[in-house]
This record gives sequence, structure tokens and C-alpha cells, in this order.
Amino acid sequence: MIKKYLCKNHTRYTQLLKLNGGEKKYITYEDVRNGKGCVFVTKEKKIQSAIEATEYFKTGRIIIAATYQAAVETETTTSSDGTETDITVYNKIKNFASAQNILINKYGVAPEDIETVEALLAKAEELKVSFPNLRTT
Repeated sequence: MIKKYLCKNHTRYTQLLKLNGGEKKYITYEDVRNGKGCVFVTKEKKIQSAIEATEYFKTGRIIIAATYQAAVETETTTSSDGTETDITVYNKIKNFASAQNILINKYGVAPEDIETVEALLAKAEELKVSFPNLRTT
């Protein structure tokens, strides 16, 4: 998920964040609101968590101005044996034809290999691709 943060009291603001594991990172909120605050946009969960743990966020000087669902995201799953796997998630794909087009054009799958929903989902799983909002009926 993409989050857009608004810092109300500044036209430009640089913030030092403490990320998990003690790592530090500077981020800059840029003025895009004509002097009525500045914004920072990120899809990185560790940066979002760090922003939301700051005193500025807790006291309302920085707020979440908007959230967006990314068209494509990468999620990491961990199996029971501890192996991590990246899965490409297409959140906005809802119909069978769109999912077919992605597998054919981006992953080189032959059209005859994904003629049914079941075949498409099996091939997507094999390729570490997910269509969580795909309508199957």
C-alpha cells in the first residue's frame, strides 16, 4: 500500500527516521501544497512504520493524507521451513482476460496453457504471481 503523509507546519521538512534494526534514514517532505504543508509518499512498510512511530505523527503534526493501492506489489512469504519467497501481487486485476494478458505478455506463458481459471491460477502460483481480486465466477 502506498501512503501519502502530510506535514502541516512546514513548507519543506527533513526527518530522521529510526528503522528496524537501528538503521537510520533521512526523508524529505516536499512542498506541493503552495505553502500549506509538505508531503512525503512511500510504499515501503518499514518507512511507514518508522514515520508512524514518531512524536510528530503521534501528536498529529504529520498525518496520513491519502492511501493508494499499488497496481503491483511484492509480498514476501515465509514457508514452514523458514524459506522466504517473493510473490508479485496484482491487486487491481479483477477479470480473467486481464490476468491472462499479464501472464502471456509479462511472463511468456503460452495462451493455450491458461485457457481456464484453474489453469491460470495454477500457472500464476508456479510463477510466484497472485491475483487476489480475480473474479472466478
